Amino acid sequence: MENQNEVTVVPVPIQTAKAFVTWTRHQISAATPERFAIGAQTQDGTLVAVAIVSDPIDRFMADCRTVEVTHLAGDLPSAERVLLGAAARAAQAMGYQRLITYAPTARSAGFEPVPDVDPVLWQLTLPLGGQR
Repeated sequence: MENQNEVTVVPVPIQTAKAFVTWTRHQISAATPERFAIGAQTQDGTLVAVAIVSDPIDRFMADCRTVEVTHLAGDLPSAERVLLGAAARAAQAMGYQRLITYAPTARSAGFEPVPDVDPVLWQLTLPLGGQR
């Protein structure tokens, strides 16, 4: 019997990811340049979650070394955690040094709170390794 929570990370066109966010959350916010989008799909190919990674919305965070998961939408919290991890690996491979998000599931994906920011902003410092 297969695990219904088991998902595979797949690349997703940004327009498809935006449509998924609109369909599940009924909103899409802040126009910032998107860098990439990824999705989580089940064994039967059903897309169950997406993450859109963009330049930071807060201009004070926009330092060319930081990207933000601006949208994280899905039906399974476990899929959202998988996508946060995959987004971190992709951002690192692209040469970014920090990934930030306001997603509540970030703590369980290894993110740490940014001090003195309310609402809670989560960050993950990425080891150097990618090329930009």
